[in-house]
Amino acid sequence: MEMASDKTLHRLVKQASTKTDLPALAEKTLALQTADKFRFAAMLLDVGKPDLAETIGTRACQEIQLAKLFGR
Repeated sequence: MEMASDKTLHRLVKQASTKTDLPALAEKTLALQTADKFRFAAMLLDVGKPDLAETIGTRACQEIQLAKLFGR
């Protein structure tokens, strides 16, 4: 899987900021790699969206926990 480009993440931040088509935003976010979710969450913090950043960061942490479980 390939890392998301900065352009893609900036587009998602804009979509989150304007709250347009949130179901599509959720789908695109879930399709991101775990590292990209952390990058996206950091960008959301930069634009003053801590609640969304927390949600996305929590999901990324859950993915790491699942990877640890399946890695055993």
